[in-house]
Amino acid sequence: MIVIGHRGCPRKAVENTMESLRIAQAEGADGVEFDVQWTADGEPVLFHDDSLRRLAGMPLRIGRLDWREVRDLTVAAPGLRAQPIAHFDQVLDWWGQSRLTLNVELKVPARSPPPRVDHLAHCVARRLAGAAGDPLWLGRLVVSSFSSRALAAVAGVAPHLRRAALIDERPLTDFWSLNQPQATDAIAQVHPPIRQLSSDKLVRWKALGWPVWPWTVNEPRDWERTAQWALAGLVQGAITDEPGALRRFIDRHAPALRGPKEAP
Repeated sequence: MIVIGHRGCPRKAVENTMESLRIAQAEGADGVEFDVQWTADGEPVLFHDDSLRRLAGMPLRIGRLDWREVRDLTVAAPGLRAQPIAHFDQVLDWWGQSRLTLNVELKVPARSPPPRVDHLAHCVARRLAGAAGDPLWLGRLVVSSFSSRALAAVAGVAPHLRRAALIDERPLTDFWSLNQPQATDAIAQVHPPIRQLSSDKLVRWKALGWPVWPWTVNEPRDWERTAQWALAGLVQGAITDEPGALRRFIDRHAPALRGPKEAP
C-alpha cells in the first residue's frame, strides 16, 4: 500500500506548497496529492479553495487574477511559515528529481465554462505526459477530479494517463454512474472518502479492476482498517494529512505493506 501525502504534509507546512510536498517526501510518503486550478490567464497553480481568504487573507478568487499577480502572493496557516503559491511547472521540475507518485487533482469551480475546463485539463495532461518522458514513468502519475468532464478531457489528449474518480458524500450513481459498464472505460481507479468505505464496496470495485485510494486517512482507527483492507488486496493506497505517522504505523504494524520505491 502506498502512502500519499494529502496536499503534501499540511500539518508541517502550508498545504499545496513546494515546502509541503518536499516535507511529505522527507516523512516517507510514496507520493503526494495536490490541487491544481487556473489563473485568469490560464496558468496552472497549486491551490485548493476558490477564494484566497483562508490562506492569504484576501477576499479574491484565484481564477480572477493573472499569474503575475498570484506569484507575488504568499499563503500561511497557524504555526506555519508563509510560503509562495506554487506553479504547476515547479512541481514537474521537482518531480524530475524525486520521481514520487503524483496525484494531480483538477479543481473545477462551479459554473466553469466547458471550453475552459477542456482547455485547462488538456494543458495539465500534456505537461504531465511530456514530463514523464519514458512511458514507464506514466505509472507514477494519476489525475483525479470530481469533474467527469475534466477527466474526459484528459483522456482525449493523454489516454495513457491514469484517471481517478473522486467521490464525495453523494451516492455514486448521482454523479459517476459507476454501476454502468461504460464507466470502466472512463476511469482507472476510485478515490472515496474513508468514512464511506465498506468491504462490500471494495469487493465490487476490485471486481471491476479499480484500485482504491481512500481519503483522508488521518486517524489510527482508520490506519488499522485501511491496512486490513490492503492486506486483503482491496485497497492499494491511502491519502493522508499525516504521511509520516502513517508510514511509521505501517512499518511497525504491517510491514508486509511496504511498497517498493524503485522505478516501475
